[in-house]
Amino acid sequence: MPLDVAYISDQRFSCIDGRWYASASFRLEYICRELDVGTWTFWGRLDDTGDPSRLFPMDAPPGWAGRLFFEGPRGQRGGPLGYAGSLLKSAAGLKRLVRRSDVVWLKQPMVYALIAHRYCRPAQVVVSQQMGDAELGLVLNYPRYALLRHAVARGCRRINARADVAAFVSRDLAVRYGAGRMDLLVANESQVGEDMILPSLPEEPEGPLKIVFVGRLAPEKCVDDVLRAVALVPETSLTIVGDGARRAELEAMSRKLGLERRVTWCGYVPWGPSLFAILRKSSVLTLPSATEGLGLVIVEAMSQGLPVVGTRVGGIPELVQDGISGVLVDVHRPDQLAEAFRTLRERPALRRRMAAAALEVARRNTWERQTKPLLQRIEHVWQEKAAAGRSRSLPRGGATNDPSSIGRATASGPGSMILHGARRGEPVEARGEATRVT
Repeated sequence: MPLDVAYISDQRFSCIDGRWYASASFRLEYICRELDVGTWTFWGRLDDTGDPSRLFPMDAPPGWAGRLFFEGPRGQRGGPLGYAGSLLKSAAGLKRLVRRSDVVWLKQPMVYALIAHRYCRPAQVVVSQQMGDAELGLVLNYPRYALLRHAVARGCRRINARADVAAFVSRDLAVRYGAGRMDLLVANESQVGEDMILPSLPEEPEGPLKIVFVGRLAPEKCVDDVLRAVALVPETSLTIVGDGARRAELEAMSRKLGLERRVTWCGYVPWGPSLFAILRKSSVLTLPSATEGLGLVIVEAMSQGLPVVGTRVGGIPELVQDGISGVLVDVHRPDQLAEAFRTLRERPALRRRMAAAALEVARRNTWERQTKPLLQRIEHVWQEKAAAGRSRSLPRGGATNDPSSIGRATASGPGSMILHGARRGEPVEARGEATRVT
């Protein structure tokens, strides 16, 4: 029997000119081929603004007219206070969504997932997916709210202990937040498909060692350590792909270190052909993070034949085998980064062997190989519950068109769409022709 799935996160979803976009990619079509899904509802932060070139289209799979929905608070402010205000206004809508769903998929350590778990019922399949560190990430990004980290971490462990399916993107997170479970599943969310991996190693880029960093320019990414390391190693260049609050500070630091001609600032580059073209022109990826759930950019770089220089944190060592597919260093050690860059520059044969090993790591971490076991586990648990006679006690939810649902996209007539705002029944006009993705 087809399942109604509620996918709870704090991801941003934007409806622009009648088409839905997300702040991160999501292969819904593949999931719906592997799992018998009736309707799918994304819960997140809704708006009708943004640059489509910087977002990911969320088109419904073929034959899915009227089965894909988006719900959540509209126009939420950032930071813990923004979450608190939105939670107070949208809690009723979140509760209704959870209660009418067969599968409740919780993305952790997202705030909405922590709240949604309170509304789950025994007959449902509750999936907890731990995506990142619940503690250090909060400290680095919101230092004013550092005291909340212990409460968030406890909440994650409690949910992981009680969920029917507990999945983690890395073994490191499974150990720290798995609450001692023996049946937990380690499966990352790599977006690299089998058809995206290079069949063989590309030609080596000519000239200096071409180092690339891809990610947000945020404190926990430690891009300043890379700049200091590059300054110590002649005949290297650095390409920085990404944007963020620290960009102006890092650009000033680059000038102070005399790296103007050796550092290229690409800004934001959409995930896809443009990003992979930059990777193929590079020699090595660096990821010097202070905290990292896994670092999926590692799989993306390895799929294009790049060895990786990364830190010994989170799930990075699970993808980067020191001396085999890359080099591992300690956090905040630009001297160790510099030594790794120097070794790879001076030993092209070693770099080539690492690149070949990196391709093999990518082949083991494709979207298909990582996601299928998780979907099979969900299907198995649902069948067990159905066999035990736990029937659904509430109406199936995806097909409902309740206009009082907070933040749900509902029809308002041809040529327009209404996103219900924070107050029940208060419409917010947005451009578009459809409220259900078709």
